[in-house]
Amino acid sequence: MNLLTHLKTVIITQTKQLFEVSDDLFGSLEFKINMDREQQFGDLSCNVAMILAKPLGQSPRDVAAALAKQLKGSADKALFADVTIAGPGFLNILLAPAAWRRLQQELFEQSEAFFKLGADQKKSKYLLEFV
Repeated sequence: MNLLTHLKTVIITQTKQLFEVSDDLFGSLEFKINMDREQQFGDLSCNVAMILAKPLGQSPRDVAAALAKQLKGSADKALFADVTIAGPGFLNILLAPAAWRRLQQELFEQSEAFFKLGADQKKSKYLLEFV
């Protein structure tokens, strides 16, 4: 499992744990994790709070605030330098330097295999831009 897939798994796990979301409900929702060009949005942005807000009956910013706090306190907190909330409820994630080193190492070692799915993985789209 590469780092980007691992980060998505962490977000899913922490969201399910925090909000006690069923697998059926979570499986029917499709959220995105994007790598942004603009540094103001962090390294990654995620819309999971906006997708979950309606089924949970909460505001997207409240969901995002609770999830940001959960991610910062998770066992994988070393991956995150910071998690902030923007706009209506986007999570902006700033990766820790160690996470960037891990991602670079994985890209170097796995080359084209980095972008191939494992047998148990669902197809996802990633856009990586190096500027």
